[in-house]
Amino acid sequence: MQIHQDFQWLDPNARGASVAMGNFDGVHLGHRSVIDLARGHGPLGIITFEPHPRQFFAPHAPAFRLMNAEARANRLAKLGVEHLFQLPFNRALAALTPEEFAGKVLAGGLGIGHIVVGADFCFGKGRTGTADDLRTLGDCFGFATTIAPLVEIAGREVSSTAIRQALTDGRPRDAADMLGHLHRIEGEVIHGEKRGREL
Repeated sequence: MQIHQDFQWLDPNARGASVAMGNFDGVHLGHRSVIDLARGHGPLGIITFEPHPRQFFAPHAPAFRLMNAEARANRLAKLGVEHLFQLPFNRALAALTPEEFAGKVLAGGLGIGHIVVGADFCFGKGRTGTADDLRTLGDCFGFATTIAPLVEIAGREVSSTAIRQALTDGRPRDAADMLGHLHRIEGEVIHGEKRGREL
Protein backbone atom coordinates (compact mmCIF):
# COMPACT_ATOMS: atom_id res chain seq x y z
CA MET A 1 0.00 0.00 0.00
CA GLN A 2 1.25 3.47 -0.89
CA ILE A 3 0.66 6.28 1.61
CA HIS A 4 0.26 9.78 0.19
CA GLN A 5 0.47 12.70 2.60
CA ASP A 6 -0.92 15.42 0.33
CA PHE A 7 -3.28 15.91 -2.58
CA GLN A 8 -0.92 18.13 -4.56
CA TRP A 9 1.97 16.95 -6.76
CA LEU A 10 0.54 13.46 -6.71
CA ASP A 11 2.23 10.62 -8.59
CA PRO A 12 0.23 10.17 -11.83
CA ASN A 13 -0.02 6.44 -11.08
CA ALA A 14 -2.06 7.26 -7.96
CA ARG A 15 -4.71 9.21 -9.86
CA GLY A 16 -7.98 7.67 -11.02
CA ALA A 17 -8.53 5.62 -7.87
CA SER A 18 -11.89 4.47 -6.58
CA VAL A 19 -11.90 5.75 -3.03
CA ALA A 20 -13.81 5.48 0.22
CA MET A 21 -13.66 8.67 2.29
CA GLY A 22 -13.99 9.17 6.04
CA ASN A 23 -12.02 9.12 9.28
CA PHE A 24 -12.06 5.30 9.54
CA ASP A 25 -11.35 5.34 13.28
CA GLY A 26 -11.42 1.69 14.28
CA VAL A 27 -12.01 0.45 10.71
CA HIS A 28 -15.28 -1.09 11.94
CA LEU A 29 -17.91 -3.07 10.03
CA GLY A 30 -19.57 0.10 8.77
CA HIS A 31 -16.26 1.31 7.38
CA ARG A 32 -15.67 -2.04 5.72
CA SER A 33 -19.01 -1.86 3.94
CA VAL A 34 -18.03 1.55 2.52
CA ILE A 35 -14.64 0.19 1.43
CA ASP A 36 -16.22 -2.86 -0.22
CA LEU A 37 -18.48 -0.62 -2.32
CA ALA A 38 -15.39 1.18 -3.63
CA ARG A 39 -13.83 -2.05 -4.91
CA GLY A 40 -13.86 -2.90 -8.58
CA HIS A 41 -14.05 0.62 -10.02
CA GLY A 42 -10.28 1.19 -10.28
CA PRO A 43 -7.32 1.06 -7.88
CA LEU A 44 -8.75 0.92 -4.35
CA GLY A 45 -8.01 4.00 -2.27
CA ILE A 46 -8.90 5.58 1.06
CA ILE A 47 -9.14 9.29 1.78
CA THR A 48 -8.75 10.10 5.44
CA PHE A 49 -7.40 12.91 7.58
CA GLU A 50 -4.58 13.32 10.08
CA PRO A 51 -4.97 14.60 12.68
CA HIS A 52 -8.60 13.63 13.15
CA PRO A 53 -10.67 16.80 12.57
CA ARG A 54 -12.06 16.59 16.10
CA GLN A 55 -8.50 16.58 17.44
CA PHE A 56 -7.69 19.61 15.28
CA PHE A 57 -10.62 21.66 16.53
CA ALA A 58 -10.31 20.56 20.18
CA PRO A 59 -6.62 19.74 20.73
CA HIS A 60 -6.91 19.73 24.54
CA ALA A 61 -9.97 17.45 24.71
CA PRO A 62 -9.51 14.01 26.29
CA ALA A 63 -8.17 11.25 24.03
CA PHE A 64 -10.94 9.60 22.06
CA ARG A 65 -9.47 7.71 19.10
CA LEU A 66 -9.94 3.96 18.81
CA MET A 67 -6.62 3.57 16.97
CA ASN A 68 -3.69 5.71 15.92
CA ALA A 69 -2.76 6.47 12.31
CA GLU A 70 -0.21 3.64 12.09
CA ALA A 71 -2.65 1.00 13.34
CA ARG A 72 -5.32 2.30 10.97
CA ALA A 73 -2.92 2.10 8.01
CA ASN A 74 -1.95 -1.47 8.91
CA ARG A 75 -5.57 -2.59 9.08
CA LEU A 76 -6.45 -0.86 5.80
CA ALA A 77 -3.51 -2.53 4.08
CA LYS A 78 -4.82 -5.92 5.21
CA LEU A 79 -8.14 -5.07 3.53
CA GLY A 80 -6.39 -4.68 0.18
CA VAL A 81 -6.23 -0.89 0.01
CA GLU A 82 -3.69 0.18 -2.62
CA HIS A 83 -3.53 3.94 -1.94
CA LEU A 84 -4.01 5.67 1.40
CA PHE A 85 -4.48 9.41 0.92
CA GLN A 86 -3.83 10.62 4.45
CA LEU A 87 -4.52 14.32 4.04
CA PRO A 88 -3.13 16.76 6.61
CA PHE A 89 -6.12 18.35 8.31
CA ASN A 90 -5.08 21.94 8.85
CA ARG A 91 -6.58 25.42 8.83
CA ALA A 92 -6.41 25.68 5.03
CA LEU A 93 -8.21 22.38 4.44
CA ALA A 94 -10.81 23.14 7.11
CA ALA A 95 -11.60 26.45 5.38
CA LEU A 96 -12.51 24.88 2.02
CA THR A 97 -16.18 25.03 1.08
CA PRO A 98 -17.77 21.77 -0.13
CA GLU A 99 -17.44 23.02 -3.73
CA GLU A 100 -13.77 23.91 -3.25
CA PHE A 101 -13.01 20.58 -1.59
CA ALA A 102 -14.66 18.61 -4.39
CA GLY A 103 -12.99 20.65 -7.11
CA LYS A 104 -9.51 21.29 -5.72
CA VAL A 105 -8.91 18.18 -3.65
CA LEU A 106 -11.00 15.34 -5.08
CA ALA A 107 -11.13 16.19 -8.78
CA GLY A 108 -8.11 18.44 -9.33
CA GLY A 109 -5.64 17.08 -6.78
CA LEU A 110 -6.43 13.38 -6.43
CA GLY A 111 -8.16 12.94 -9.78
CA ILE A 112 -10.53 10.33 -8.37
CA GLY A 113 -12.84 8.38 -10.65
CA HIS A 114 -15.30 7.13 -8.05
CA ILE A 115 -15.98 7.88 -4.39
CA VAL A 116 -18.00 6.14 -1.69
CA VAL A 117 -19.16 7.78 1.55
CA GLY A 118 -21.56 6.81 4.31
CA ALA A 119 -25.08 8.22 4.31
CA ASP A 120 -24.25 10.44 7.29
CA PHE A 121 -21.03 11.86 5.80
CA CYS A 122 -20.46 15.63 6.07
CA PHE A 123 -17.60 17.65 4.59
CA GLY A 124 -16.39 21.14 3.83
CA LYS A 125 -16.22 24.26 5.96
CA GLY A 126 -18.49 23.91 8.98
CA ARG A 127 -19.48 20.39 7.82
CA THR A 128 -22.02 22.04 5.51
CA GLY A 129 -21.73 19.52 2.68
CA THR A 130 -23.77 16.32 2.75
CA ALA A 131 -23.46 13.02 0.93
CA ASP A 132 -26.15 14.15 -1.51
CA ASP A 133 -24.21 17.38 -2.12
CA LEU A 134 -21.13 15.29 -2.92
CA ARG A 135 -23.10 13.33 -5.51
CA THR A 136 -24.21 16.57 -7.17
CA LEU A 137 -20.68 17.97 -7.11
CA GLY A 138 -19.33 14.73 -8.53
CA ASP A 139 -21.61 15.14 -11.53
CA CYS A 140 -20.11 18.62 -12.04
CA PHE A 141 -16.48 17.62 -11.58
CA GLY A 142 -16.53 14.27 -13.36
CA PHE A 143 -16.45 11.59 -10.68
CA ALA A 144 -19.10 9.04 -9.70
CA THR A 145 -20.48 8.97 -6.16
CA THR A 146 -21.97 6.06 -4.22
CA ILE A 147 -23.70 6.63 -0.88
CA ALA A 148 -23.38 3.61 1.40
CA PRO A 149 -26.29 2.77 3.73
CA LEU A 150 -25.54 2.74 7.43
CA VAL A 151 -24.81 -0.66 8.96
CA GLU A 152 -26.82 -1.87 11.94
CA ILE A 153 -26.31 -4.75 14.36
CA ALA A 154 -29.23 -5.81 16.53
CA GLY A 155 -31.07 -2.63 15.56
CA ARG A 156 -28.19 -0.33 16.56
CA GLU A 157 -26.16 1.76 14.14
CA VAL A 158 -22.50 0.80 13.91
CA SER A 159 -20.34 3.86 14.45
CA SER A 160 -17.07 4.85 16.07
CA THR A 161 -19.06 6.83 18.64
CA ALA A 162 -21.13 3.77 19.55
CA ILE A 163 -17.98 1.68 19.88
CA ARG A 164 -16.33 4.25 22.16
CA GLN A 165 -19.46 4.29 24.30
CA ALA A 166 -19.51 0.49 24.53
CA LEU A 167 -15.90 0.50 25.71
CA THR A 168 -16.60 3.31 28.19
CA ASP A 169 -19.57 1.33 29.56
CA GLY A 170 -17.46 -1.79 30.01
CA ARG A 171 -19.05 -3.72 27.12
CA PRO A 172 -16.01 -4.92 25.14
CA ARG A 173 -17.94 -7.74 23.46
CA ASP A 174 -20.46 -5.27 22.03
CA ALA A 175 -17.54 -3.15 20.81
CA ALA A 176 -15.93 -6.22 19.22
CA ASP A 177 -19.20 -7.09 17.45
CA MET A 178 -19.24 -3.65 15.82
CA LEU A 179 -15.51 -3.59 15.10
CA GLY A 180 -15.39 -7.07 13.66
CA HIS A 181 -12.34 -7.73 15.82
CA LEU A 182 -11.24 -7.32 19.41
CA HIS A 183 -10.31 -3.79 20.42
CA ARG A 184 -6.59 -3.31 21.02
CA ILE A 185 -4.80 -0.64 22.98
CA GLU A 186 -1.35 0.39 21.84
CA GLY A 187 1.09 2.32 23.99
CA GLU A 188 4.38 2.29 25.79
CA VAL A 189 4.86 -0.32 28.51
CA ILE A 190 6.37 1.29 31.60
CA HIS A 191 7.61 -0.19 34.87
CA GLY A 192 5.39 0.07 37.90
CA GLU A 193 6.00 -1.05 41.46
CA LYS A 194 6.47 -4.67 40.33
CA ARG A 195 3.72 -5.97 42.64
CA GLY A 196 2.47 -8.42 40.03
CA ARG A 197 5.36 -10.81 40.63
CA GLU A 198 4.21 -11.24 44.23
CA LEU A 199 0.63 -12.22 43.37
